[in-house]
Amino acid sequence: MNDPRLDPAKSLLLVVDIQERLMPAISPEDSELLIAASQLLIKAAQIFGVPVLLSEQYPKGLGPTIEPISKTLEATLPIAKTEFSCWQNPALNARIQSLQRSQIVVCGIEAHICVLQSALDLSSAGFSVFIAADGIGSRNPFDKSIALRLAEKGNVLISTAETVAFQWAGKAGTPEFKALSKLLSQNRIESLN
Repeated sequence: MNDPRLDPAKSLLLVVDIQERLMPAISPEDSELLIAASQLLIKAAQIFGVPVLLSEQYPKGLGPTIEPISKTLEATLPIAKTEFSCWQNPALNARIQSLQRSQIVVCGIEAHICVLQSALDLSSAGFSVFIAADGIGSRNPFDKSIALRLAEKGNVLISTAETVAFQWAGKAGTPEFKALSKLLSQNRIESLN
């Protein structure tokens, strides 16, 4: 069984296919939470020095990454793919291997297609894989729930964005923890408005 404890020095964040023509199809109950959780993961990764990779499924047809995510990612360039699994894409595979991280946190869409296939392949390749359940979505919520069950059967750990962020923090009192606390306070205030 995978160790469920995350270490930012061993972690990588993989943001999968949160694109303009895919997002409108995601169930309304998932879409807002998915965007907020993915932004939290990206910002927490930036705070704790965790590398972030961004994939785009056939961007010519499905469009670029949505603006709330691309703005949060600043200089991170997306890697285009046609494979459903990020691990099966030669450019993403090479980039993941070059970063030499053993833990991969995954968010994005669709949960039952690209997220699931990527997570299962990465787990089979020997990585400790964590899916942020609040940072994924599907057109049909039932597909998302089945994808999470299948992922667990494939030795993938299910977590949440905030759980991941606090595991990366490890303790209070550090400058990084203070930055995370400020980020979470801002997110709570924005969600109340």
